[in-house]
Amino acid sequence: MGDTPQPSRQCVGPLVLCTSPPPHMGLLDLFRNPPADGSSSELPRICYAAAYYVLPHLAFSEVEIVIEHWDAEPAKACEVIYALACKIRNLPVNPADSRKLRMHAGALDESRRYYVVEYPNPPPFDPTTFTPARPPVLAPYFSAIIRSTTTGLIRYYVLGQSPIGSTTFRSVNAEGTNANLGEGPEPRFESWIQHLRQRA
Repeated sequence: MGDTPQPSRQCVGPLVLCTSPPPHMGLLDLFRNPPADGSSSELPRICYAAAYYVLPHLAFSEVEIVIEHWDAEPAKACEVIYALACKIRNLPVNPADSRKLRMHAGALDESRRYYVVEYPNPPPFDPTTFTPARPPVLAPYFSAIIRSTTTGLIRYYVLGQSPIGSTTFRSVNAEGTNANLGEGPEPRFESWIQHLRQRA
């Protein structure tokens, strides 16, 4: 249903095409040269693209670059992730919207670190407000790259809206397949980290 996450591998091909910079521009160039200003009222859909397409791709294919800039320039990293999501949606970039994303990093436990994106709080999910031309979106609250400090193993998770009013805990793997892992915690950062410690 619309942008409701479905277990599927169909996103893998388009994901690589959509998130790859132009031939003359590498990922590092995007960090140095953010796209021109634009405007968008589609922030929940852009955040959805960031959480379910952009970040999983970067987590499993270019994690060293992502983490380097995440640690050194978190605001610029947010701009890049947001800009790539806008590219997927074919929407212009709004720098004010990109600044609504926040990044967090820290130790999840003795052997794992977390890299979390916190998305702006979405409007309540109301399927009655959508049309066939504008399907509903279950927007994300948080997404997390979990990396083992001993093996380098990557896991990726999303906390998103649920159609029944609570939250949903989901994972996305390296092939782009996402899975529903059940009900998630309340959409607060501290609750999200605690949930990851117990379930990730």
